[in-house]
Amino acid sequence: MGLLHERLPSLSTLRRIMMRLNFAKLTEAFNAWTNESLGPALAGQLAMDGKGIKVSLSDYDKSYQDFVCLVSAFSLEFGGG
Repeated sequence: MGLLHERLPSLSTLRRIMMRLNFAKLTEAFNAWTNESLGPALAGQLAMDGKGIKVSLSDYDKSYQDFVCLVSAFSLEFGGG
């Protein structure tokens, strides 16, 4: 199944889609998919990296911050890099 249009969606369209996502349900679906597709890693090594999304930060002067993070994990065994 390919894209139905000749051009990709605009940044504002992608932003509207991302703002409407239920991240708890997305996380649950992603975790279910990875467990089904890869299964639990018993003794493998993972290379991991994390980034905070700057525009999601608010209340800079507060000690507690509630911001969005992106974490990537690549299985060295399965060549995910």
